[in-house]
Amino acid sequence: MQMTSKRKNQIIRWAYQTAGSNWFDYLGVALVLVATISAGYYATTLAQSPIPWLRTSSWKWFPLGIVSTISAVLSVLSTRYVGKINNLGNLIGFINIVIAGFVDYALGNFGAIYTYPISFVLNMLAWFTWRTIFKNRKGMVPHAKVVMPLIAGLAVLVSFGINYFAFRQVNFLFIMTSLVFSFSLMADTLNVFKVKSQWTAWGVYNVLQLIRNVTMGNWANVGKYIYYVLNSMISFVYWKLTGKSLRPAGGQTGIN
Repeated sequence: MQMTSKRKNQIIRWAYQTAGSNWFDYLGVALVLVATISAGYYATTLAQSPIPWLRTSSWKWFPLGIVSTISAVLSVLSTRYVGKINNLGNLIGFINIVIAGFVDYALGNFGAIYTYPISFVLNMLAWFTWRTIFKNRKGMVPHAKVVMPLIAGLAVLVSFGINYFAFRQVNFLFIMTSLVFSFSLMADTLNVFKVKSQWTAWGVYNVLQLIRNVTMGNWANVGKYIYYVLNSMISFVYWKLTGKSLRPAGGQTGIN
C-alpha cells in the first residue's frame, strides 16, 4: 500500500523535529546513564578486565566503567550531531575513538588496537571533507553502482582479516566483532562522502553492537545501542528528506 502524501508530510515533520531537537540528545545521554547506574557498571575497574596483564597491573584500580560511560555519552553526542548534519559530530567522534578503543580492548576486543586507528582516520577525514569539499552540499559517491559494493566487499575483507590476525581463532566474539567492524567501515567511509546511505549501514551496525555488548557485559553501551537503533532510522529519514517542502518553521537544515 502506497504511503499517502499526508503521511509522508507527517514523517518529514516528525523527522525534522526529532533530529533537530535537544530533548532527543538528552534522552540518549539519560539512557546511557540510567543503564550504567542501574547495572552498577560504573564501578568496574581494570581489575575486572579479561586481559591478564591489565587486571594485574599497577593500574588495575583504573575506573574503566566511568571512562566507558563518558565515552558512551560522547558517542551519543557525536552521532546526534552527525544526524543533524553538524560537523561537530565528526570532531567529537574522532576524539572519542581514542577513549572507546581503549575501553573496547580492556573489555576483551583484541582487535581494537588494529581496527580503531582505521576508524580514527576515517572520522578525521570526514571532518575535513565536510568542512571543505562537502561544506554546503551532500556528497555523491562517483559511480555508486560499482563503488558502493566495492566499499562493502573491502570492508568485510579488511575487518575479518584484521580481527583474525588479532584473535587467532574463530569463535562467536571474533565473528561478531568482525561483522560489527565491517558495517562500521562501510558507514564511516560513506560518511566521508556525506551520503545518507551510511544510515542503512549504521542501522545494521547498531543491532550487531547491541548483541555484542550484551555478550561482553558492557551495559553502558547496551543502553546506548538500543537508542541508536531508533536514531539511525530517524537520521536516515532526515537526511533523505532534507531540502523537501516541509521544513520546521524557521528551521535550518544545514544542506543547501
